[in-house]
Amino acid sequence: MSCRLFGSGARGLAFGMPCLPSAKRARFCLLPLVLFACTNGGASEDGESGESSGTESGETESSEGESGETEESGETGAVDLFDGDLEIVQYETQPMVADVIVHLTAEGAGAQLEVTHPFDPGVRIARLEGVGDDMNPHYRLRGMAPATAHGVDVVATLDGNEDAQQVQFTTGAPLPGFVPSFDVTVSGDPEPVYRLMDWSNFGGMGAPPVGLMQLDPQGVTRWYIGRTNTMFGPAATMAGVELLDDGTVLFQQNGINEIVDELGETVASYDPADVPGDSLYHHDVTYLPNGNVLALGYEYTDAEYPPPEGTLHICGDHLTEFNPQGEVVWRWSSFEHLDTSRRREGFDAAFPPLIDPDTNEPSKDWTHGNAVVYNPDDDSILLSLRHQDWIIKIDHETGDVLWRLGDEGDFALTEGSWFFHQHSPQWQPDGSLLLYDNGNGNPYVTVDGWFSRAVRYSIDEMTMEAAVVWEDDAEDFLSEAMGDADRMPGGNILVADSAIGLNEGGQFIHATIRELDPEATPQRQWSFTTEVGRFIYRAVPTERLVGEAAP
Repeated sequence: MSCRLFGSGARGLAFGMPCLPSAKRARFCLLPLVLFACTNGGASEDGESGESSGTESGETESSEGESGETEESGETGAVDLFDGDLEIVQYETQPMVADVIVHLTAEGAGAQLEVTHPFDPGVRIARLEGVGDDMNPHYRLRGMAPATAHGVDVVATLDGNEDAQQVQFTTGAPLPGFVPSFDVTVSGDPEPVYRLMDWSNFGGMGAPPVGLMQLDPQGVTRWYIGRTNTMFGPAATMAGVELLDDGTVLFQQNGINEIVDELGETVASYDPADVPGDSLYHHDVTYLPNGNVLALGYEYTDAEYPPPEGTLHICGDHLTEFNPQGEVVWRWSSFEHLDTSRRREGFDAAFPPLIDPDTNEPSKDWTHGNAVVYNPDDDSILLSLRHQDWIIKIDHETGDVLWRLGDEGDFALTEGSWFFHQHSPQWQPDGSLLLYDNGNGNPYVTVDGWFSRAVRYSIDEMTMEAAVVWEDDAEDFLSEAMGDADRMPGGNILVADSAIGLNEGGQFIHATIRELDPEATPQRQWSFTTEVGRFIYRAVPTERLVGEAAP
């Protein structure tokens, strides 16, 4: 059996792949894809016998240095449906994704093709639209383990004739920071969906890589990208992760908002350096139905407080909306719509210190926005402000603050208790609001009484009343920062307890991801805990793997 390695100078393809990024934005260069064409023994295309042992001039060798092997398993009819052997395309920037190219004869045109991965049923396979043609269809394999032997079977059927081929290949080395699987505990009936999340630490020089990953219900990592070029502190987190309809992923990192594809290539970025008056973007970013991106960023001003403090430099939050061309189409400022004299726990504490880039002055952490949610039903925006202990609703058209939910806000609480230092509000189908209540900063109990929970509130905007209608049943614990709660497709709740142990020192931080059934007792159905030193800012349930477009 022989295999021929093609580079971009032959039958290979070249796509835009990310080079090492600069301090502010990713740059792009062209790197050839590795393409294997395999034959069943005899001479190779250039007349040489045996397997290819290297690359020709201008060609790129695969990351694992091994070539695929193709075998024919025979046919039941008299017609050859395949024209040559299967080809495998592998990607240097993403070892967990590959393409298989099928070549059909003229007699095989119109054959029904079944493409399977017999070794791992968790691998997803789909035909790539707009690539190849009916005689040479391309199929994408997603969710493969890196540095692992894989095989693909292709069966073609036409008018009673059946022809079959198999290709075997080894995926490339894992990307930095990759974790192949997690030791999940299943104690009930978890939903059969993926969990998309960041894989985080506080970054900086010498820190382990951070990344984004997607797990299946068994805890197996099915997609991952990793990075080492991070700022120090929370800015290192690939935060606010959101799977978009076209299969790309939106997130915020290093003060810049990015959209990347499944291969890790940056397809769009939104840099505050390009927007006059904008400082670092942080914590969250969201995609709007009109195709625009809504980003959360810092802003700074001087504010007056009673003696002896007097004038203090404070940090607030602004919202910036970009159209697909990267142009600013809407802005909102916390300084224009909220009272700077309202101060809550956390005002004097900022990690890392918030430095005004225009003046180099350290600033007080006045609002500490951490989540942005758009509601297309009434064209409104929810903004979670940790250091105000409020979730505010903003009219997208006018910028007016319609209400403030939380302690000392606009709603009367008729049942349960308010949230404090909260994260991740999410509207529910019944009009209630799910969120993660960190619980620290509660001025009505001692520090020993602070605890974290996922909680859901009914919201009546006519009577301006709110009530707790559900909360999780975990024993008291504290996750001082970050945290997430999301409704899953079947009604379970996916919860990220992001920063357990942070109150004992950053070196003890770890996260627990829990899937809860609100109707069960106990509620926990599925969970895992990270190693110490790692945390997960947000965990999002998805029915698609990254790269798969919405139906």
